[in-house]
Amino acid sequence: MKIPPSPLFDDGLQVERTELAWRRTSLALAVASLGSIRVLPIVLGIWSITIGVIGLVVALAMAINSHRRYLKQSVSLTKTRDRLSQGAIMHFTTALLLALLGITGLLAVIALRFPA
Repeated sequence: MKIPPSPLFDDGLQVERTELAWRRTSLALAVASLGSIRVLPIVLGIWSITIGVIGLVVALAMAINSHRRYLKQSVSLTKTRDRLSQGAIMHFTTALLLALLGITGLLAVIALRFPA
């Protein structure tokens, strides 16, 4: 017995573009975190590695969460017309971590500019 393929939902491919954007964001966060692990201990000491490791964990969680969200929304759009999830926690976590990485980078620049 052959199962008929599910109908593809192509209303501008918003769900796919959103998932790809979150994937790029998580990759950029992972690269920035790896860069901070490599560069910042020279300037700020060993505690800066913690921020990089947290960044890597958050980047992985973002990638997993965005893929799950993509699957959920795809099913929702092709099978039912339920309300889609908003993903506010992922937005907040990303903004918070990027602000933390930015402040750490600012501290590194200040430490290089004005050595103790």
